[in-house]
Amino acid sequence: MREIKFRAWDEKNNCFRSNDMTLSILQDAAITGMEGYVVEQFTGLTDKDGKEVYDGDLFNLDGGIARAEWCNDLACYLALFTDGSDLMLFAITHRCAVIGNIHEHKHLLDGEES
Repeated sequence: MREIKFRAWDEKNNCFRSNDMTLSILQDAAITGMEGYVVEQFTGLTDKDGKEVYDGDLFNLDGGIARAEWCNDLACYLALFTDGSDLMLFAITHRCAVIGNIHEHKHLLDGEES
C-alpha cells in the first residue's frame, strides 16, 4: 500500500518544511486560506535510486530535463520536458534520477548549467 504524503515549500524562507510541519501547514491552509506555501504531493513513485518523486521534482532522461506534474485530463503524473514533449511518469521513473525541484533548481528548466 502506498502512502499519501505531501511536502510544503516555504516561499518566505526558501526551504521545504518537515513532514510534521507539513500537516500543520495543510490544516492551516484549509482553514484560513494561508498563503506563502506551495504544497506538493508524493507521486507514489520512486526514481531509479529509490528516491521518492514529488510533484515539481526535476529529473534527467537521456539528456532531457523534465518536471513531474499532475495531469487532470489523464488522471496521472506526467514528465513534462523542456522541449514541450511529455511522457507518463510511471513509465520512466525506473530510468531517471531526481536532480532537483522547481523551487531550488528552476534554472535547469531554462537550459542553464548548474
